[in-house]
Amino acid sequence: MFVCLFVYTHITVSPLTDSLNRYLPKFPTLKRIHLADCSMSPEQAIALSEILPEIPGLAHISLLGNPQLAELATNATTEEAKEEACALFASLLAAARVSTSLVAVDIEDPSEKSTDLVKALAKQVVAYCLRNMELAAAATPGAQPQQLQAQTVAEEQGQGQGQSQEGEIKPMSKPVEPEYPDVLQRL
Repeated sequence: MFVCLFVYTHITVSPLTDSLNRYLPKFPTLKRIHLADCSMSPEQAIALSEILPEIPGLAHISLLGNPQLAELATNATTEEAKEEACALFASLLAAARVSTSLVAVDIEDPSEKSTDLVKALAKQVVAYCLRNMELAAAATPGAQPQQLQAQTVAEEQGQGQGQSQEGEIKPMSKPVEPEYPDVLQRL
């Protein structure tokens, strides 16, 4: 059973990225991917994020320690770098939104120098990971997170989907979408 993939290398990951894009979706039990300090470019990270939702059990990806990604996240000063930072975080946002299993995306946090849009996109990545965590908890037998408890109370009062006749809790039929920050709503 293939559960975790670690890639720690100081060589360029271009050939590796092609292989990862081809073979990662074929590992349904893969839970974690660590691509730390492997000189990954923003283009490679964006290409990789496009296939993340195709890996059914993937819960965690780490892109920490990649100088080009860290520079974009923390110190994008030119217009081109700002656009690339937005593209990177938007692709990670899309991956977290489409995937229902991805609960952690490790990448350098945007700094105070980053644009409001990059900061908002990074917050939405976290929001969707938290949503996925709630979905995973709701799908676990016997687990009952706060949101599911509130839903159950509302259902008992006849305000929503209810419990079954036997008293077992039905999973949420539609995931609760996180609210978008004002910066993203204006787009």
